[in-house]
Amino acid sequence: MTYAHGHPTKGTVNADGVLWFESTEDGWEALYHEVSLMLAGRSHVYSLTDTLITVGFKYSNGDRNWALNVANYLGVSEDTTLQELASQQV
Repeated sequence: MTYAHGHPTKGTVNADGVLWFESTEDGWEALYHEVSLMLAGRSHVYSLTDTLITVGFKYSNGDRNWALNVANYLGVSEDTTLQELASQQV
């Protein structure tokens, strides 16, 4: 994650700006907040029309495995959009 959403961090861990959170709980809370923004259509980075493939490329800096892993975990296709996920409340 590159946005802390108000949670304390120890700084960045790489040139991409990935954050090192003070605690695991802080990292999870920041992630939940980010996902809630995505699914509510309130993200400045992600659109409700983005597929998991598109989200993955943005979120993981082009790592194709992100979309595969998330789709498998959620039991959906990689072509599933954020809007579809929001309406399913997966």
